[in-house]
Amino acid sequence: CTLAELAEETRAAGITKTAVIVVGDVLAAEGFSDSYLYSANRVRRGRH
Repeated sequence: CTLAELAEETRAAGITKTAVIVVGDVLAAEGFSDSYLYSANRVRRGRH
């Protein structure tokens, strides 16, 4: 839906509390590196 329709769409879906709404093409994004946080190359210290 469009941002103009968002309030009505959330009401129609029964969303009455907290929701995470992703706007834009973020889920279809390409051409970027994966997060270093989850990289197998990252050195982890402290927890084993």
